[in-house]
Amino acid sequence: MPDANRELFKVRAFAEVAGVTVRALHHYDRLALLRPRRTRAGYRVYSARDLERLEQIVALKFLGFPLKQIKSVLDHDSRPLGDVLVVAPFVSAHEGHDHKI
Repeated sequence: MPDANRELFKVRAFAEVAGVTVRALHHYDRLALLRPRRTRAGYRVYSARDLERLEQIVALKFLGFPLKQIKSVLDHDSRPLGDVLVVAPFVSAHEGHDHKI
């Protein structure tokens, strides 16, 4: 019996499971937002870990975060995603405003 955590999906099957388009997956790969493994022939293959990251990408995108910021948060922010979301609305609401105290 195959281990579900080690199962790899080809791009079309992964897109169907994740509820996104193949085009979106390719776009995320180009932006280095979601980097699937590659076969020797160069085909993308996705794992359960990729699905977890994609779910985070989709959730943050739904909340209005730009892809560049999503990449930065997922790649460099060590805080739990919930903590990032609590601070993010405050930060983005005050960006570009100079407040003198």
